[in-house]
Amino acid sequence: TNTLENVVDDGAAFRDQFELGLETSFKAFKTWQTAAGDPRRHIVEPYANYYFYSEPSELPSDLYSFDETDALTELHGVRFGVRNKLQCKRGGRPFDLLDVDVYTRYRFEYPEDQEAMDRVFMDAELRPFDWLSIDVDGILDLEASTLEQFNTQVRLRPGERWRTSLEHRYADARSNLFNYDVTYLPNRDWAFNLFGRYEFEES
Repeated sequence: TNTLENVVDDGAAFRDQFELGLETSFKAFKTWQTAAGDPRRHIVEPYANYYFYSEPSELPSDLYSFDETDALTELHGVRFGVRNKLQCKRGGRPFDLLDVDVYTRYRFEYPEDQEAMDRVFMDAELRPFDWLSIDVDGILDLEASTLEQFNTQVRLRPGERWRTSLEHRYADARSNLFNYDVTYLPNRDWAFNLFGRYEFEES
């Protein structure tokens, strides 16, 4: 990849980094019908992704950091996990009611004060109804045996004019934040929004 980092008096400064990756996976599934005759399918997908990112031509310590691109450094490891899906049919097409991805990583290159396998990650999406969606993600720190991060978001759309969401974001020893958001759309030209946030750690 070639990233334009910044523009200085004598021209543009470019940052180069080589990427290499390989992905492998397989799927197993089972289908059945509910008591009401609705079809269901459960899919299990184990996978492993190898990745290698070379050391960039400009190190993060040499840059003014603005975003994740500026923090890119050498990475070398394997991400492996398993994804579970529960599907139904909506409108005659497969629809994911539940999608859960649990994975970890093994790093071939890592700092001396860390372990090769240090965290377990989880991403989950639940769509039980057209008007309700629930997203959950979290990170478990294996070294400290603590929940490093856990986020939950619930979004509701009870009608064409109303939308609301509830969100809780937790970061161990740093933040415990609750968000609420509601939007009213009387027509195509107007939208009224009310939102609030409460930080439990600092009241």
